[in-house]
Amino acid sequence: MNTKLVRHRNAPFAEIHDLIKSLQPEILIVDHDGIQGPWDADLVMYEEPKGVFSPSGNTIAAAQDNKINGTGDNDWYWAPDIGNLMTASAIVDGHLKKLEASYTNFILNCPPNRQGLLNQGILDILAQVGSSWTPNTSRAPLPAQTPLNEHPYMPTGATATSGTASNAIDGVNDVGVNTVWTSSTAFPQSLTLDLGSVKPDVGYFGYLPGYAGNGPTTNGSITSYKILVSSDNSVYTPATSGTWPGDGKYQGVLFGPVAARYVRLEADAVNGTGGAQATEVRRGRPTIVQFPLITVPWLMLSPTSGSVGGVVQVLKSAEADPGRHAPAADAPELHPARPPPSSRHGARDAEDWVN
Repeated sequence: MNTKLVRHRNAPFAEIHDLIKSLQPEILIVDHDGIQGPWDADLVMYEEPKGVFSPSGNTIAAAQDNKINGTGDNDWYWAPDIGNLMTASAIVDGHLKKLEASYTNFILNCPPNRQGLLNQGILDILAQVGSSWTPNTSRAPLPAQTPLNEHPYMPTGATATSGTASNAIDGVNDVGVNTVWTSSTAFPQSLTLDLGSVKPDVGYFGYLPGYAGNGPTTNGSITSYKILVSSDNSVYTPATSGTWPGDGKYQGVLFGPVAARYVRLEADAVNGTGGAQATEVRRGRPTIVQFPLITVPWLMLSPTSGSVGGVVQVLKSAEADPGRHAPAADAPELHPARPPPSSRHGARDAEDWVN
C-alpha cells in the first residue's frame, strides 16, 4: 500500500490488514511510510533510494530495499535501458554484511526486460553475490521486540487537552513529511481516541513519538504514561500505566483485553522541556508476534553461469494466539529451494530469483 497516495485512514486499512493475515498468517507486512518503528507493520522498512539506511546498532526487525540499477526509466518494474549496476562487492560488503549485523533483510529489486527476463549482466552479478556471501551464523539472536499491533482498530476521531489531536491519527508519515500532535507543557496532558463503537477486545496501545526531518526526536517523548478506557466518554477506567525510555523509539503496550469505545493516553512526564509529542498512536486487539530466526536454503540457476547455492537467514512471524502455538525451538523446518524460472515466465518469476 502506497501511504503517500492512500494512507491508512483513506482506505479500510484494518480490514485489509486482517484479511491478509487471515489468508497468510505467517506473512510479514511492511509499509513504505518513512517510520523507523513497526507502526502498523511487522518490520521497519528503510527506503534506501530516499537516502535512508538501517542504522548501525539497530535491534528492531527490519527490511531495506534498493534497486540493483542506478539508471533506467520505470526501473522498479521493467526497463529497456537500465545501467550503472551495483557491483557484487557493493551488494555483499556495502549491504548484506552491514544489514545482517543490524537485523535487517535486504530486498534487492532487479527489473526484468520486456520479455520478463533478467539481463545477463544482472545474472552475472547475482552469481558473484551467491559465491561470495556467507551468513554470519554466530550473530546474536534478534533481541526481544516490543509488542506489535496485529489487529488494528482505526479511530474515527480524536480529541486532546491541548494541541491538534488529529495529527496523531492522520497517517501522514513519509521521509521528511510528518504531522505531530504537540501538547502544552502543563502536565498531565491527554489524547483520547474514539473507535466509533464499543469494541469487545481492546488490549493494545502503540505510541510513535514525534518525528522531525527524516527520523524520530527524543524531545517530547512520553516517559510516564497511563492508558484509560471508557464506553461512554464519561467514566474512564485505568487499563495500564508505566514508563517508557524516552528514546524516540516506537512503544507498544498490552493490557486487558477490555470492552471500550474510547481509549485515552495520558502523558504525565516527557523527555525534554517541551510538551508531549506523538506522530501516531494506535490501538487494537492483543496479539504478540514473535520473530524466531530460521535458516532457509536458496538456489539460483543461470543458463550460462551455472548454479549458485547458499543459505540466508530470515525472520519468521509466529502469532501467540490461543489455540495456535509457535513451533518448538528445536523443531525442524524444511523449505525447498525454488526451481529456476522458465523462459516463458514473466516479471514476477524474475523477482523471485533474488527474493
